Amino acid sequence: MISKILSTLALKLLTEKVIIKITLSCAGYLVKKTDNKLDNELLETIKSALE
Repeated sequence: MISKILSTLALKLLTEKVIIKITLSCAGYLVKKTDNKLDNELLETIKSALE
C-alpha cells in the first residue's frame, strides 16, 4: 500500500518541468565550480532552449 502511494506521488511530482529544473540546477552548480567559460555559454544556450 505504501509503495503504491509513493509511486503515485513520484509520478505526480516528477513531471517534465520538474525534471528539467532539477537537471538545470545541478548543471548550474557544476558549471560554477569550473573555470572554463565554454560550459557557462553552453549552459545558457541550453537554458534558453528549454525554457
